[in-house]
Amino acid sequence: MRFTGLPTLADDSGLSVDALHGEPGVRSARYAGDHCDQREHDQLLLQNMANVADRKCKFISALALALPAEATKTVTGECRGTLLSAPRGENGFGYDHLFLYENGKTFAELSAKEKNTISHRAKSALLMRSMLQELYWV
Repeated sequence: MRFTGLPTLADDSGLSVDALHGEPGVRSARYAGDHCDQREHDQLLLQNMANVADRKCKFISALALALPAEATKTVTGECRGTLLSAPRGENGFGYDHLFLYENGKTFAELSAKEKNTISHRAKSALLMRSMLQELYWV
């Protein structure tokens, strides 16, 4: 926004595991290292969760809207679930195949349309939309 002078929307998302005090969190895409693939991130996460009974976790999505003449607006969307000990499903990306949603399916077992109605990103997008409508009567 400082470079262009235009409103700018940015997001960051990650998986937060309760028993790991929020890890991998904002480092979800780099959890096992900057040059590791998703399989390596999964392996480290499952290794760190070996023999851990409390498998509660959540996906978190934060959106920030930087505006030229106003304070930055932020919202956060969350989606709670349980971390599985083995992957399930073929869709999605990242940790979707390890994240069991309350409907009994992993995000990787949902269609893109289904996931996009319940996910943390969907929730943060709706919150941002609502905030903008309230602030600017859009």
